[in-house]
Amino acid sequence: MAEIPEARSGQYRFQVVDNPSRTLDEAQKASLISQCCPVVRAAFGNPKITESDIVKHAIEVSTAIFVWHQDDRLIGFSSSVVDHAKGRDIVYLEGIVIDPKFHGLGLYSPLISLRILLGLRTLGTHQALVCTRISSPRIVKTMIRGFGLYPKPGTATPEHLRDAADEFADKVRRDHSDFQGSRFDREHLVVRQAYGPGFCMYGDDLPRCGDDKEIDDFVEQNLNYKDGDAFFMIGECSRDQVLKRLLTSCKGAQLDGEQLVTVFGL
Repeated sequence: MAEIPEARSGQYRFQVVDNPSRTLDEAQKASLISQCCPVVRAAFGNPKITESDIVKHAIEVSTAIFVWHQDDRLIGFSSSVVDHAKGRDIVYLEGIVIDPKFHGLGLYSPLISLRILLGLRTLGTHQALVCTRISSPRIVKTMIRGFGLYPKPGTATPEHLRDAADEFADKVRRDHSDFQGSRFDREHLVVRQAYGPGFCMYGDDLPRCGDDKEIDDFVEQNLNYKDGDAFFMIGECSRDQVLKRLLTSCKGAQLDGEQLVTVFGL
């Protein structure tokens, strides 16, 4: 059985697994997936999300972070893949999900920062392009307002980022997606039918920010939820920038950010 490094912070236990498809034995993988599946389907309100898609997001990645409550119940995970496009290092944010019972407790932002920092650690660099494929207005807001990723309302995306997104979006379609028929819309940085035609990731309950009309309108104008569209977001991130955000967001979530940085070598 593989030993998994972990840190306890607040009422949670965080486990970081590098290359889980190779590090974990078959029993560990099966146990994790059996616990991830109900969390993912509940979080998205969509029982149609397949086990194979969850495996791609939780196991077939460079690094996964599993989050457990103090009662030893899995409440979420996040993951990243490191790669390259246009000669640049890339940290691709593969998946993130939190049990709905733990929404609103500030866990999303620390998990986003953690997986970027873990990706930079794996690459051995202090700066890289960060990419993610996302359709939730709440996460789009975090990526734009918190990390400066594109596309942004009222702001043109630099051409070098469009070029990198164009190349890398095709690699994501081939290597990290269950659906091979998606099409990248370079002008809007949108993957059309990212989750398959007619497949709405969020079921019938489409999420909104509620407190950021500009972002809600931007998402509504550019994505066709019912046809499986998603933004392909991209931008430059540095270790210092993300570390500062991690420590700030950990305070809001009542987590010991310094401990996480130390335990996981960030």
